[in-house]
Amino acid sequence: MSRKRFDAYPTETAVTRTLLNRVPISGIVCEPCAGAGLMAGELQKKTAVSSVWTNDIAHYERVDFFSDATDPLADVWGYPIANFQRSFSWVVTNPPFNQAMGVLRQSWEHASVGVAFLLVKLL
Repeated sequence: MSRKRFDAYPTETAVTRTLLNRVPISGIVCEPCAGAGLMAGELQKKTAVSSVWTNDIAHYERVDFFSDATDPLADVWGYPIANFQRSFSWVVTNPPFNQAMGVLRQSWEHASVGVAFLLVKLL
């Protein structure tokens, strides 16, 4: 199996729903590797989630930011707006496996409650 561009593998709706049934995700949520927005769409349906900010390195429709989520100066994390650090309650994403640690570093810095990642290594 060849890898897709930007390691873009959409998250099945059932996977996100399973997460939401087990973890009390609420408040302002960031999806920094949103792709086409399947995970973000499910997050937005949860009444305890007040808003979902989306980002992806590729230019998908309906994504709030287009930046590299591994970059500490990426727009999704609140830069370069006068060094303002955006604060999220949660960061929830299915990052590219080969970039997961870089995305995790930034997610950890910008989530006040928790971080949830779906990681599956494709061989």
